[in-house]
Amino acid sequence: MKRWVRRERVLIFLVIGMLTNIRGRETYYNDCCEQKCRTFRSLYKTSDYPGSRPDLLSIRQLSDVIGPALLVISPGRSGSSFICDVLSSHFRGMSGEELLGKSGIQQARLDHPPLYTLQQQLTALRFLNKNDCPFVGGKWKPYNWSSGYVEALQWTKTANIPVVLSYRNILDECISRVAHNMHAVPRQCLNNGKEEKLRGCLRRAHSRVTIDLDLLERQLQAADMVRQETSRAIREADVQPLTMRYEDWAVGAEDQRIAAVQRVVSQLAERLHLAAPNVTAASIASQYTRTTPDRQSDRVRNYGEMVARLRGTPYEVYIH
Repeated sequence: MKRWVRRERVLIFLVIGMLTNIRGRETYYNDCCEQKCRTFRSLYKTSDYPGSRPDLLSIRQLSDVIGPALLVISPGRSGSSFICDVLSSHFRGMSGEELLGKSGIQQARLDHPPLYTLQQQLTALRFLNKNDCPFVGGKWKPYNWSSGYVEALQWTKTANIPVVLSYRNILDECISRVAHNMHAVPRQCLNNGKEEKLRGCLRRAHSRVTIDLDLLERQLQAADMVRQETSRAIREADVQPLTMRYEDWAVGAEDQRIAAVQRVVSQLAERLHLAAPNVTAASIASQYTRTTPDRQSDRVRNYGEMVARLRGTPYEVYIH
């Protein structure tokens, strides 16, 4: 009887401890959010935005609050999560957070202007990270280049926030997007407990697909337009991004990938007035695993039809 009572008391204390810990985390999170909102709004002359714009002093204050930051501009299915993960090995605190929405539809429906949203997102990351991570940053999908988004891009130059522009072979990007939309992750893959089995299952499930060629052609036209609009916005904002090709840092021999990442990391460190980190094989290893073959013929089941369809078009140069 005494032994049972003792066990019951231990169980009660464990439950109380767990609830106290959860409550403590919740209070910490709420305090961070409240402090973040209060500090962010205080940098504006009024708290009602739009209508108020930060003056130069406010911009300096906001830069001090955010601290060192990085941005990766990359369209979907171009390895943006991969590159953010690799950069976080050298600039701790860099995240794969989507700062301005995951799609053009989300970007068109922002509750606040893009500049305000970008500043608020970076401020939120800083306060949630506290002093644990020296850097903050995330991803920017370039699907909307209206004047508000160009204004947000111009602000990154004012705030001394380096921008990395990551892009990929446009045909590979569109093949990956069409295949991604065609296939969800199979249920049997989710039931494979070990990570090695999960990766093998995903490779088998997504190894080859039959591409809808009409859809692929529309995707190519849309992706080409996104690139043209991104180039225009960069010129208009007078920003000089660092460029990274997916094929350089994610595909090929290890020494070539290390050299590609080292080049960009060194340039980022120079812009941030820091010593350049040393890139190694371990530092470019990512938690994300490529599940698509390098060759298009191994990826697309109707590869011959795709080649015939793209012959004589501007996209023929991307066939490999």
